[in-house]
Amino acid sequence: MKFLKSRSGRVVAVAALATAAVIGTALPASSATYVWMDQSIAPNGTTYTETAMAGNFSRTGISASIDKAAGYTWETTVWYNGYSNVGNSTATQSGPRGWGITKAKFVYGWYAPGDTINVRAWLLDAKMNGTMKASSVGMIDDQAAPPPAAASVTAEDLRSGSADGFTFTSYGPTAGGEVWTATGNGANCIFVAQGEYVASSCNPTEVAAQHGVAIHAVSADGSQSVQAVFSPNGGVTTENAGISGLTALSDQVAVNTSAPVTGDFSTSSSVARGAQAGVVIPLLKVEG
Repeated sequence: MKFLKSRSGRVVAVAALATAAVIGTALPASSATYVWMDQSIAPNGTTYTETAMAGNFSRTGISASIDKAAGYTWETTVWYNGYSNVGNSTATQSGPRGWGITKAKFVYGWYAPGDTINVRAWLLDAKMNGTMKASSVGMIDDQAAPPPAAASVTAEDLRSGSADGFTFTSYGPTAGGEVWTATGNGANCIFVAQGEYVASSCNPTEVAAQHGVAIHAVSADGSQSVQAVFSPNGGVTTENAGISGLTALSDQVAVNTSAPVTGDFSTSSSVARGAQAGVVIPLLKVEG
């Protein structure tokens, strides 16, 4: 196990294991998810495209996750049917059923050559030839790698305010899409609905308390864009949101729906990193 320091000086453990050059293919689960990536990789921003076997299944999206990610230096990006979003330890992009290629990218901000971490990527609601569930072709359920709970949340769930294990707070429509936050299932999440497409970003509850949650969701044609930050313990103000190019929607949430901005959001008006700055949340930006 290799230990790295985050920008705040906090020590983060990263597994330093030998990794194969080719991503392995796991079996489809009987819950109609398909794990097309379950591997220790270098979190250096390489984009991974679904395996050839995954191409046999129609899908409603992709979910991807970094195992035991802690801190604001982790990013997970996912793509489906042209829609994309970058989130924290877990990111999901879902929408109407289709055959759009799914991709995922994983980044550790302080990556050094030799560092590796285990990551996973799932097809959601996978069906053979568009009609037959993956479980019906005799594949075994991969109980060791269920997708994150946020992966099952649909636009209908969000608009009804109901999904198993989650409590939602709606922030209504913005120029880039509808925004919700959610707590439950051991995580804090941001959800963005752009029509019937749903993007989400989550961090484990204890990580979100220290580092918040961030997302940047972009529609297929680029006409809709939402950057959002969620500080579960509050501290969002008109002043500190404005410093980062955001608009405060509550004492927990701020958004930007115009040209993407970069840098950090801090629950203190100070721009310095560190304990005196309160919760510091990097503003994520979809790239590549």
